[in-house]
Amino acid sequence: IPPYLIGKDRGMKWTAAAAVARAELGLVTVQPGVDTLGDIPENMRIALPQPGSIQHILLAMAADRELGDAGIFDNRLITLSHPDGLTALMAGTEVKTHFTSPPYLQKELMIPGARLILDGNEAFGGEFTFIIAVFSDDFIKSHPEELAGVRRAIQRGADWLNENPDEAAAFLADYYRMEESELGRIFHSAALSYGGDILGMEDFQDFMLKRGYLKNGLQDEELILP
Repeated sequence: IPPYLIGKDRGMKWTAAAAVARAELGLVTVQPGVDTLGDIPENMRIALPQPGSIQHILLAMAADRELGDAGIFDNRLITLSHPDGLTALMAGTEVKTHFTSPPYLQKELMIPGARLILDGNEAFGGEFTFIIAVFSDDFIKSHPEELAGVRRAIQRGADWLNENPDEAAAFLADYYRMEESELGRIFHSAALSYGGDILGMEDFQDFMLKRGYLKNGLQDEELILP
């Protein structure tokens, strides 16, 4: 949601039209003595997908609440993909803290000495949608039937994933380089769910406006397609 809001704020002509997935996100560290955000030393870099990502904004929300400074970590971020962040954390050299998502979160927590110091829902203050489907406004206006079909297909796919976790794990195990049983446990847990309504749009926008990550506020009907 945060990257979508940033794009919208900067003039992108697009609108969110469907929830794809909710997920358990988390900040993992292998650094001894770091058990809270306040323990993170000034010279420690925090790996996450990119500035403005949902991980970045969740970190800022938690920092705002716990440390009184939403931007305290903004100059300490290092941009890494989820797989690269996992590899870097396992190496334990430059990167000792990584904000990631399933299944990398679960893989990182198996590293000796690794522990979760911030849960995504805790940072946000409730549940939120992790991945949304966004369409250009031109496509929405010009292809209403195709849009409706895509939205139905997303929900059918979400229903299948929710109802068939073992089959989903078998299909995706090679991609994630994980054992089917290991990935299956994640699909069976509360770490992942698919479809439903888009959650968290208003709260993300309110926080990002308040802390200067956005300039222009929009109404819900401008952000989410009915």
